[in-house]
Amino acid sequence: MALNGSMTGMIMTAGASLLQNRGLAKSTGIDSAIDNISNSFPGFNILLEAIEASDGALGGIGIDSYPGAGNAVPPGVSGNSMTGAIDARADEIMGSDLGVFCQHFATADGYVASTNTFITSLTDFASETFDSYSQSSLMTSAFADNNLALPDFGEDLVGMGNIIDLNNLHNLGNPLSLVKNLSEQAGGIAVLNTSLIEQGINPDSLNKLVTSTDVTALTNATVIDALGTGGLTKVDANGETLDVDKLVAPNAGLMATVYKAMGNVTGEDLDKVQRILGSKIVKLESMQDMLDPTQIMPRSYTSLTSISVAGALSKVYK
Repeated sequence: MALNGSMTGMIMTAGASLLQNRGLAKSTGIDSAIDNISNSFPGFNILLEAIEASDGALGGIGIDSYPGAGNAVPPGVSGNSMTGAIDARADEIMGSDLGVFCQHFATADGYVASTNTFITSLTDFASETFDSYSQSSLMTSAFADNNLALPDFGEDLVGMGNIIDLNNLHNLGNPLSLVKNLSEQAGGIAVLNTSLIEQGINPDSLNKLVTSTDVTALTNATVIDALGTGGLTKVDANGETLDVDKLVAPNAGLMATVYKAMGNVTGEDLDKVQRILGSKIVKLESMQDMLDPTQIMPRSYTSLTSISVAGALSKVYK
């Protein structure tokens, strides 16, 4: 059965099992904790009896030093005793009809979520200036500033699948960003193992590095600086590990070395990468092509625009 709300049948079933079919209620631990107070402090009942017998005269005993000793109620809290105030407050929150509580809670939660959307939008709108925006930009939330060939651009975006991480556009074109994206989609980079080893890089070390680091910080890093000697590997035809000084360009740039390794990901391995990333791009020769906008956006790359610091739009490919 399809549900339009956020509470699916599976969630409701799981909730019922967690609640053990008892429903929502004030924690039974509150009452038991209150009852245990008298057992934890010898003579506590005698003190409470004296306070009760004083008809309120001793109700504030210890309020400035140790309110718990006399079950006193701090200023600003209503009730004749602290434990009574806690118990009454719990009942007040939950109410006698728990169904009503759930309805009010869901309504309040929905109201907060929808209201925050409007507040955020209006706040952003009020602080924005619109002198540099065209009508197309305003109507498409600046999406048209990237590419005016919207139908073709849309087809290219669908064809790219997850090659580009739209939440990480500042690393667009970075080979390490593509490796990180591949790892997040596949849970690893096994498809790159052979190509990376041929470049002297331990695939597991690289995978751990890119998934735990903002790859922007690795822009100028060398292979040896970024991975250390433990992250390097090179095996000969017999499977023997070579010395570090015999590795392929350990002092070369990490990005350049990974890019070079991508050049060896072709054929069936490249097809595997496309399946992992959900892309359907024809005429790719190697994984390197996934970093080339002219290859991954064949229909619309000629209309791509960039925005200068001054806000002016200019064509990327002229």
